[in-house]
Amino acid sequence: MVLAQLGGSISHALAQMSNAAVIDEKVLGECLNEISRTLLQSDVRKIINLETLA
Repeated sequence: MVLAQLGGSISHALAQMSNAAVIDEKVLGECLNEISRTLLQSDVRKIINLETLA
């Protein structure tokens, strides 16, 4: 489930970038920021889930 959400979020970020008329530093930065946030959130969820299982 988490992996599907991770893939969906990254795909969404890339789709937004590909839909931009011009890919400049701002668009690229927004895409990378969204991917970074997604990866960080998935790590946080993993830590939380491991702690609840213990």
